[in-house]
Amino acid sequence: METITERKFRYPDQKKENILATRVSGLKNPTFTLLASQLQSFSFYNELITISEKTYLNPISSGSTRKYLFIVEDTVFTEIGDTVFVISFRPKKNTTFNGLKGILNINTHGYAIQSVKAEPFDSRTLTDIKIQQKYELIEGRQWFPVELNTDIIFKNVSVSISGSMGSVVGIGKSYISDIVLNPELKRNEFSHIELEMDSKATALENKLWQKYRIDSLNLKEINTYRVIDSLGKAAHFDNKLKIIEILSKGYIPYHFLNFDYNHFVSYNKFEGLRLGVGAETNEKLLSWFYVGGYAAYGFSDKTPKYGLSSGVRFLRTSADINIRFAYQKDVFESGGYSFFEDKNRFSSEIIRKYLISDMFDCEQIETSLSFRTLHFFRVKLFARNGINKINNALVYTGFVNNQTIQNFKFTEAGINFRFAYHEKFMKSLFGLTSLGTKYPVLYFNFAQGFNNLDGRFVYKKIMVKLSQNFNTKIFGKTKLTLISGYIIGVLPSINLFGGHGSYYRFSIESENSFNTMRINEFLSDRFVAFYFKQEFGNALYKHKKSQARLVFVTNATYGQISQSNIRQNYGFKTFEKGYFESGILLNNLYLVNKLIGFGVGGFYRYGPYRLSRNIDNFAFKITFKFNL
Repeated sequence: METITERKFRYPDQKKENILATRVSGLKNPTFTLLASQLQSFSFYNELITISEKTYLNPISSGSTRKYLFIVEDTVFTEIGDTVFVISFRPKKNTTFNGLKGILNINTHGYAIQSVKAEPFDSRTLTDIKIQQKYELIEGRQWFPVELNTDIIFKNVSVSISGSMGSVVGIGKSYISDIVLNPELKRNEFSHIELEMDSKATALENKLWQKYRIDSLNLKEINTYRVIDSLGKAAHFDNKLKIIEILSKGYIPYHFLNFDYNHFVSYNKFEGLRLGVGAETNEKLLSWFYVGGYAAYGFSDKTPKYGLSSGVRFLRTSADINIRFAYQKDVFESGGYSFFEDKNRFSSEIIRKYLISDMFDCEQIETSLSFRTLHFFRVKLFARNGINKINNALVYTGFVNNQTIQNFKFTEAGINFRFAYHEKFMKSLFGLTSLGTKYPVLYFNFAQGFNNLDGRFVYKKIMVKLSQNFNTKIFGKTKLTLISGYIIGVLPSINLFGGHGSYYRFSIESENSFNTMRINEFLSDRFVAFYFKQEFGNALYKHKKSQARLVFVTNATYGQISQSNIRQNYGFKTFEKGYFESGILLNNLYLVNKLIGFGVGGFYRYGPYRLSRNIDNFAFKITFKFNL
């Protein structure tokens, strides 16, 4: 796998990398590209060093002499008379932070790094990873990286060749040349697209590859291209890679259909076991138009659910436009809420959906337009019309003669958006892929209800979510989330805001929810909730099957309900005095293949809404964590 790129940087944080050419053995048109420089931090001067997406405390960060042991192993002299100190480093005994071990070569000309070799100190991992960086003095005034090497040995993966067992090894090399320290770069040369593949990147002629290669191919590498290219053509590697890409997005491709495997099997307390099937046409039928549908059945509520959709998509444009028309008859959480483009498959937040016990029936049609604009906005405009049915014991008093009703019609339109400042993207022939952002991410929902098209409710419903995750070298990983909602108008209880509880005496911990609050214990039409989670970076101890890490959680919420909504709805509690809970978790008490960690913990409910029986204020949790 080879890549030729042009990289630009403008202080303080503007970057642009243009992939001029890419070549992967066995593939004609790779839909991805892997840069060797992405396997490790580009510079060894950051406070935290990233190696294969895991973060380590840099041995030359401020205050590191309290955590690392340094030994001057040798002193050598260069041809021009500079001194180079050869210094080994490793974490001090009885320390438990994520540290590195290795060798630093420090040149007295500017007392700068001339080269460094490093690897994780903890060897109880799925892979052995070693990095090497080499620096040169550019224009006689600035040390700059010119070579980045990464070696990866997959410990639990082996292959048998001619009766002999061998390890699977990955070797990455990145050479930096033609360095210009102070080029005249303009702001408009940079955008939200940080990594972009040239349209001709997969078709570069071999003589041009030879021009750019600093390290020429040896005979084994030449034969690798020849043999694997032949195998790839015969075994249709390009098609298989496309299938893997579709699977990662939640679909199983079959001819001109993509089956959504999220519809196959699911579970929640209201529906019980839910079985179904769902599919959507793919680009093999039409690249710009799609039609799809799903059907499902819940064995506890004994009710069929189904939906149909169609739309037009322009995925290859930078705006990523999607026009969609949909009909569905399904169930939704009473008092629940969600945000546009708010997806994290590896968060324990998804656990809460299995605990939902209170849902309402909904039959609706919806038209929507989604697109990307102003670099960092992902926007959805929508209009929907439908009828909801209350299934729980809460009732709503209607407008006419104070009748108690359970079915009501609604018409609404609105806008949802996600704003991620300085979110960076990789642009390939197949659209945009997010590379994330280090800044807070803002989500916004607005819906306006109308008394047209049989709609009976006039209201405004506004929601905001702000989330931020960041690492610190002392405390580890901090997660902060702020959510607020406000309703102007009168609505049935199922469309007010629930407290977002996830209580069961013994259950799995769910992030960004109240683990001691009963499901739909509280309702409000205006609220604010704050979630704080601190995952400390230092392990309490380290063992092959256990690396316990302490986690502290505090959640708080405050909500009110207007008198008009109190009169129309009854049978619920409010929390205008403030609801509070805190918890302590021990993650990774037991490791499965060093990839999945299980732990335990507990939460305690306190403040104005603590319960009379003290045991009822506790919730005991099992935790799981993907240690990617």
